[in-house]
Amino acid sequence: MFWMIAIVVAMLLLVIVFALLHNNDPIDRAPEEICEILRDWLNDKIDWKEWDYFESCDIKNPVLNEIKNECMKIDVPGSPYMSDPEMKILNKSGKKAVAKLLEKCESLV
Repeated sequence: MFWMIAIVVAMLLLVIVFALLHNNDPIDRAPEEICEILRDWLNDKIDWKEWDYFESCDIKNPVLNEIKNECMKIDVPGSPYMSDPEMKILNKSGKKAVAKLLEKCESLV
């Protein structure tokens, strides 16, 4: 019984290590994908899984990665751009800032 538990624990550790190491590579994202995320944010329709993936992964395209980093600056605790930080709802100045980022992203399409 001990050996079975040891094998399961070892396998779980390998999966965790692989996931952590594999997640460090920048990912390919199309400008259209990022535009869709920004439009959803502007329309208060956040897909939480997509948002988490968007924030947690670096993007190969440096311009798109810069846009992502700017979004992360808007979405911080105590941000003056959020009317409801818990639900990631933008206020008027937040919508204006994200609209500028959307324009920049659309110029790449």
